[in-house]
Amino acid sequence: MIIFTLAAIQFLHILDFMVIMPLGPQLMRAFNIDAQLFSSLIAVYTLSAGLSGFSGVFFLDKLDRKKAILIMLSGFILSTLACALSTSYTALLLSRIITGAFGGLLSTLILAILGDTIPENKRGRAMSVILLAFSFASIFGVPSGLFLANTYSWSAPFYTIVGLGFVIFPLALSTIPTLNSHIKTDLSPDKKQGIFQSIREPKQRSALALTFAIMLGQFSVIPLISTFMVSNVGIAEIDLPYLYIFGGIAAMITAPISGRLGDKIGTFKVFMFFSFCLLIPLFGITHLGAQNMLIPMILTTSLFSFSGGRMVCGTALILSATEAKTRGSFMSINTAIQQLGAGIAAYMAGIIVTQNDLGVLQHYSVVGYWAMGMALLSIYLASKLKT
Repeated sequence: MIIFTLAAIQFLHILDFMVIMPLGPQLMRAFNIDAQLFSSLIAVYTLSAGLSGFSGVFFLDKLDRKKAILIMLSGFILSTLACALSTSYTALLLSRIITGAFGGLLSTLILAILGDTIPENKRGRAMSVILLAFSFASIFGVPSGLFLANTYSWSAPFYTIVGLGFVIFPLALSTIPTLNSHIKTDLSPDKKQGIFQSIREPKQRSALALTFAIMLGQFSVIPLISTFMVSNVGIAEIDLPYLYIFGGIAAMITAPISGRLGDKIGTFKVFMFFSFCLLIPLFGITHLGAQNMLIPMILTTSLFSFSGGRMVCGTALILSATEAKTRGSFMSINTAIQQLGAGIAAYMAGIIVTQNDLGVLQHYSVVGYWAMGMALLSIYLASKLKT
């Protein structure tokens, strides 16, 4: 039940992060904003989450884990409600910053509680359940959110997340035990030492650089996919959920296959294979013209599939860069780096991509070339971690 509760909280956080991306066309109409300002809505969330997650390493160990996660979950729910109630772009932007801050701290606490409550010989399976939150958000959450947005308004998905939060909060209250033994032993110096060791240790620096490169590539392209598909390719907004449904299903199929292949023939070889495969949809998606649904569907499904396969082996390589005694603090830093990388990528894409008077996105191909370059760079960085 603890694992289920932590996975539910992670699903809520991931869904809140992901659901805004396909809402680009609606939000751009509702607030009369361009692609750059829309990208900022995504960027500020992940930047705020990364900074708060990193800062949480220094003070969360002074709090009871249960009280801390309930407080952060409450703040997350209320700030998501503020997103739904926003009547201006500025109000929505500020609400996303606050929501991201609570979301980043939730991610850190999820890892900490998992480490405190789950025996080491069962943590791998527990972590795999937590990681499924991304796929479930893609398959069920985002399409459902798009359906609600198309049926009612752009704010409907956020009201739904708030409703789910009111269901998950009592679950967390009843299932997560009081966890305060770490306060007596004061493990925060170990956390700080883990941060400094990650900076000093070459292999851990390479692992963090790999995480950063992966996020800089993927999240420069992904946030604007929906807007590009509607504005440039001509796909109807009502058909956008299918891109995420098939992409999420493909990622769920590819991820375990990637893990098994990595165990059999080597994680770096599989990582390199999926990275090269990823170049095809990155180029194809960012160079599409007017099309029917089939080609965009194939390309986006390939993007999610290859990205998911690459992430599994990439995470395995990153985990191998640290010893068990420092793994907890290292993964907290790695999570923060992930979110910071995603935020910087989304913001950078917003600067590069412009819109003409007809609302058509321009220079998206430049973002595609950048993402392809990051995919190739990630192969080089991963080669430093192979055993």
